[in-house]
Amino acid sequence: MKDQSILGKTISGVIIVAGGFLLFNLGFILAAFIINGSIKLMGLSEDASPPLLSMLIFVGLVIFIFWRVLKSNINHTLKATFYSLVLMMFLVLLGIILYELPKYMVLGIGGMFIGMISYIMFRNKFPWQYYFATLYVSILGVYIVLKDIDI
Repeated sequence: MKDQSILGKTISGVIIVAGGFLLFNLGFILAAFIINGSIKLMGLSEDASPPLLSMLIFVGLVIFIFWRVLKSNINHTLKATFYSLVLMMFLVLLGIILYELPKYMVLGIGGMFIGMISYIMFRNKFPWQYYFATLYVSILGVYIVLKDIDI
């Protein structure tokens, strides 16, 4: 799939955006299931802060799934779609950690993170689909921060 037509690239872009959106929703449902389940198992109140272990289990599970997808023989469009979930997960966790900081600092630190990821992709000559997914997730992340959307 080295020489894609404009139509092929457009279809790949739509798959990354639509599939990424679907995976974001499924990912956050999985996170809620793991975190709420651990809160109930530990006997904490429902408004308790999520236990660190449950967050680590969620992150580990998503990274494991992504690693398996990345090592598989599926095409780069589907791999980039799963990559968008992992990138969004890390940006959301970064946003949660930096929640008390001003927006410009959250955006700046998030931008440095995206820059680091982009440099790694460039250095390793990743296909264009990963850059597209990075741009898509970055724009969505900036929108979430600027509009004060709580996830």
